[in-house]
Amino acid sequence: MGASDRPYENMNITGVKGLTDVEIATLKPLGAVEEGKLCVN
Repeated sequence: MGASDRPYENMNITGVKGLTDVEIATLKPLGAVEEGKLCVN
């Protein structure tokens, strides 16, 4: 994967309201992080 494959690299989504579990699960492989830990799938 290149950098363009992870458009949400290091975006902290900890405590974000309004996102469903499915949306969070979709964001994590795109680079989003939760609770300060990188989420690698």
